[in-house]
Amino acid sequence: LLNVGNGANQVVQLDSNAKLPAVDGSAMTGIGGNLPVFAGRLINTISSLSTGTDHNLGTYFNNQANFPYVNGGSVWNTTTGRFTPDRPGKYFVKGQAHYDAGSDNLQAIYAMIRKNGTTYISSEINETSAGANEQSLTVEGIIPMNGTTDYLELWFNVASNLDNRPVVGRQAYFHGFYLFA
Repeated sequence: LLNVGNGANQVVQLDSNAKLPAVDGSAMTGIGGNLPVFAGRLINTISSLSTGTDHNLGTYFNNQANFPYVNGGSVWNTTTGRFTPDRPGKYFVKGQAHYDAGSDNLQAIYAMIRKNGTTYISSEINETSAGANEQSLTVEGIIPMNGTTDYLELWFNVASNLDNRPVVGRQAYFHGFYLFA
């Protein structure tokens, strides 16, 4: 038999409101929430980019020092724009880039989340000829990560002639969080 209470070698008992009493839960596992997590947003417009070329959006986040939220085992590489979690499992990841062709017309735009340097999920808007001069393109998915060497990057490409301002600040972001093992 064990005594009821919240001390060592005691059985924890719910109070009159069916709630647990305050206990030290530092030895509990499997209840860490959705950490690690990361989130960032582009502050300034990216201009003077070559068209038809893949660009790592994360490296622009770093140049502007605007990757404000990294928590719980997230590693954000400030040189390469890579997210490398230290917890294995499945992650929900989402990125967006907003393109502005100014006085020109967008023809084709692409967004890619790359895992370990290879495109894992991609998205495309293809206007084929004329039509729109601004579009937001989102790419998202659930990606398994090994918690040691796997990393993610957000890449984009504009295959159109642009009026010197292809990716608009405050409308481009990259974020994600742990889901489950």
